[in-house]
Amino acid sequence: MWGLLAGRGAGAGSAVRGQLGVGFEGSTYEMAFALIDARIDGYLPPDECHFYQSANGALVIVPIPGGIFRFLSVMPQGGGEVDVPMMQAVIDERGPRGVRIKEAVWKAVFRVHARRASEFQRGRVFLAGDAAHVHSPAGGQGMNNGLQDAHNLAWKLASVIRGESPSSLLSSYGEERAEVTRQLVRDTDFQTRAWLFKSKASVAARDAAFRLLDRTGIVSEFYAPVMAGRRLSYPPVRDTQQPAGWTGCRVRRSLPGALEVGAVFPRRLALAYGISGPEADPHGWNLAVVPDGNRAWEEELGHIVAQWPLLRQVTLRRRDAASQAGCRSAGFYLIRPDGHIAAHGHARDLGRLEAELRLSFS
Repeated sequence: MWGLLAGRGAGAGSAVRGQLGVGFEGSTYEMAFALIDARIDGYLPPDECHFYQSANGALVIVPIPGGIFRFLSVMPQGGGEVDVPMMQAVIDERGPRGVRIKEAVWKAVFRVHARRASEFQRGRVFLAGDAAHVHSPAGGQGMNNGLQDAHNLAWKLASVIRGESPSSLLSSYGEERAEVTRQLVRDTDFQTRAWLFKSKASVAARDAAFRLLDRTGIVSEFYAPVMAGRRLSYPPVRDTQQPAGWTGCRVRRSLPGALEVGAVFPRRLALAYGISGPEADPHGWNLAVVPDGNRAWEEELGHIVAQWPLLRQVTLRRRDAASQAGCRSAGFYLIRPDGHIAAHGHARDLGRLEAELRLSFS
C-alpha cells in the first residue's frame, strides 16, 4: 500500500509531515491579510477578477458563486479583527467607486507563508496540497497547484497498481512537483512583495510596469495562461526526452509561450485527435506522429508501437503540428495519460523513443 497525505485537512501544520521528519522550508510574511466574502450594492463584473494598487497597498476582488465577491487586502496598520467598516474604507480608498458591502458572509484574518516541503515523497508516503506547499494567494494559484499534485500522482499510482508501469515511475512525482512548486512559490512571493512597495520610486516603477504590461497585452497572452495552470511544465531530466543534436525546436523552446517537453500537449489538438476528452482512455498513452512520407520509417515506427498495447498512435497533419505544436519536422510526441509531453523527437530519434517506452512500461 501507498499512503497519500493531501490537501486542506493536513494543512501547513501537517502532523504526518512532522512525524516523517520532512522539513517545511521558507518564511512567513510579517503582515496579516484581511478577507471578506460579501454581497454588495453596486456593480462588479461577475466574471472578472480585479486588482487595485495604491500607495497604501493592494486590493483584490474576486467573484465567487451566488452573487458573492471576495475582497482581499493587506491588513491596515494597527488593525486587529477584520470588519465591514474596515474593508469598506479600503474599497473606498483603493477600489471601484459605487461599491458598498451589503452583507458579509465570511470574514477572516490570516498570515501568509511561502514554504514548501523539503521532500514530496518519503518511502511510500506522498505529500500533496497544503501539506506540501503554502504560499501567497497572489495569482490565485493555490488550489490549482494542489489539484495538479493529485493529478500527477493519481495516474502514476493507477499505472503501477495495475501492473502497467514499474514502481520507479512513482519517484518522478516528487521530482516534478517539487520543481513546479519551487517556481510557483518564487513567483507568488515576487508578486506579494510588489504589492507591499512603500517608497515613491518603487511604487511608481511598479505601476508603470503594470500599465505597460496591460497595454501591450503581455499579461493576457503570457501570464494569464500561467495563472490558469495551462503553462505547467515538468523540465526534462533525460537526454532521450528531447531530439538529438541542434534543432529548430531548441531555438523555439527558448521563446516565451513555446511548447516544450514536459508541457501539456495543446488542448485543441488533443481534443481534435482524441488524445483527451470524454472518450479518451484515462490510462492510455498516445504517440502523436508527424509523418514525412518515408515508408520504411513509418513501418519501423509501427513495429515499435505494436510492442506496447497501452500505446495508441495518432497521425497529425503537418500543418496542425507546425501551427499549434511548433515543430515543422517529421517526428513524434509521446504523451502521458495526464496530457503532458513525455518525449519529443524527429525521424532519426526512434532509438530515443524506445528508451523512453522501456522506462515507462517495463
